[in-house]
Amino acid sequence: MMTGHRTTWKTGKINYKVLRKINPEAARLAVIEYLSTNKGNISEAARIFGIQRTVVYDILKKEEEGDLETLHHGIIPAVTFTAHGT
Repeated sequence: MMTGHRTTWKTGKINYKVLRKINPEAARLAVIEYLSTNKGNISEAARIFGIQRTVVYDILKKEEEGDLETLHHGIIPAVTFTAHGT
């Protein structure tokens, strides 16, 4: 039996949504970095991070614009609180 270019590998998944809650910019950078290691395979990146391909395209668009801090899809960006009077 001839095998194609696709092989089954046991790959871990990265929970993008959890990472995004912790640090949205780092989550987007992780997707971009992953794309640089897989020849820009959008579908594979989406599968590994558990997100839709459209989200990957949005991240790439934001990278081109030079703004990975916020995406505007009705998602409220993470807010950082600081203690006063310490």
